[in-house]
Amino acid sequence: MHVAIRHGGLLGSVPRKARSHPGEADASALGVSDILGGGELHFGGLPDMKLDTVPLVEVNRFLEEVVTRVDPDIVFTHHAHDLNRDHRVVHEASHDRLPTGMRDAPCARF
Repeated sequence: MHVAIRHGGLLGSVPRKARSHPGEADASALGVSDILGGGELHFGGLPDMKLDTVPLVEVNRFLEEVVTRVDPDIVFTHHAHDLNRDHRVVHEASHDRLPTGMRDAPCARF
């Protein structure tokens, strides 16, 4: 299980062993990762609650790096009509960066 988080003070991938002194939001992400069975977290270092001010190419770059590194079978992302603007940006970026076959999969989004 891999979890990609667009924001966070820690940049890059954080292997389970190397996690130390995370910020409050990062600590929450680590807790969620543990609930999901551990695995690797990928932090994008993008701004929280201001993602609509970031060029989409930067969000795309982060997602593309994670998808390339992980080669996922399934990707869960936000709904296109989520009320949170950051979530809509992530949806748009993931639609741009997911492999073509995954974009049409019924379980690729919720």
